Amino acid sequence: MTDNGQPRRHGGTPTSAEVAESLAARRRAERGERRRSPDAPPERHLDDTEAKRSERVIATWFIVAFLAGVAFLVLYWIFPAGGPINAGVSNKLLGGCLTLILMSLAIGVMLWVKRLMPNKEMVDERHEFRSSDEDRREFGEYFVDTAESTQITKRPLLRRTLLLAAAPLGLLPLWLLRDMGPLPKKDMFTQPWRKGMRMVLAGTQDSDSPRLLKLTDITDFGSAISAVPEGITDFNQIATAALLVIRLRPDEIQGTRRGALQRKASVNGICAFSKICTHAGCPISLYQQRTHELLCPCHQSTFDMSDGAKVVFGPAVRPLPQLPITVDKDGYLVANAKYFINGPVGPSFWERGPDRNTNG
Repeated sequence: MTDNGQPRRHGGTPTSAEVAESLAARRRAERGERRRSPDAPPERHLDDTEAKRSERVIATWFIVAFLAGVAFLVLYWIFPAGGPINAGVSNKLLGGCLTLILMSLAIGVMLWVKRLMPNKEMVDERHEFRSSDEDRREFGEYFVDTAESTQITKRPLLRRTLLLAAAPLGLLPLWLLRDMGPLPKKDMFTQPWRKGMRMVLAGTQDSDSPRLLKLTDITDFGSAISAVPEGITDFNQIATAALLVIRLRPDEIQGTRRGALQRKASVNGICAFSKICTHAGCPISLYQQRTHELLCPCHQSTFDMSDGAKVVFGPAVRPLPQLPITVDKDGYLVANAKYFINGPVGPSFWERGPDRNTNG
């Protein structure tokens, strides 16, 4: 029986009055005869009518957050960021929806704490780092008591609308994976070079008479020329097939294992390396003739072109891939294989594997 003679409930969800009574009894037991601090806020007494009204207001904010999350998913699908105009509109709409989601959740939780949870004075005594068995037992009781004070079990409307509001927010990262495009599958291991394919001076491939490179066109030692495969005009294919053709004196190529592979894949000191940096995929063309070093302008990765394009500085972790070349019967420089040695063209990636070549 309660103090006013009403039968006490032994099952189900406690009422607001029972929660308040339980918390008050616990506070009295914790404080003993100690007076309440004058700076502490007045204790809040929960009224069922006012609590119901607050519950509906809080649930409304959670429903607004849910609708904003659904709107985010729908607008993301309707307005793909395919151009500068669509991207601008999409960013504004998605940003507005995300702002409304977070703001509605914050307002709902704040009102929940201020209007429904009872306020009580807390005193923390200093104690040892390891809690005693009694403290652990009291913490368990306190945890249950605090869970009851939130009334999350008593008010299923708030519990369900909160979960409903948080559901779209949890789906947003998965939804945004669409921007990453289709899975590459084997695309990162492929490139357009084929054995016997001739080289074209970069910039002339779209003209009516593209300039084919001959062995006699590269006579100066230390020269560096950009080249692409003949008959390839697609931008994406050219991006993976772009070469930097460099001529070195035979004695300038180092006698290391990497240098021996470089010499074997070259012809008369002419070497063809991928122009795409193995760090972040930037095009490289800053060649220093005296030091035989190639510098990436994006993050300053530096490659020693006399030692198989070995990395000597910067964030790149592997050499530039080299295309084996030779000379055909007409004197044109042609590919001598359908793959690059030193691994795939472009930035490194997890699936590359050690010493894996790029197949055509």
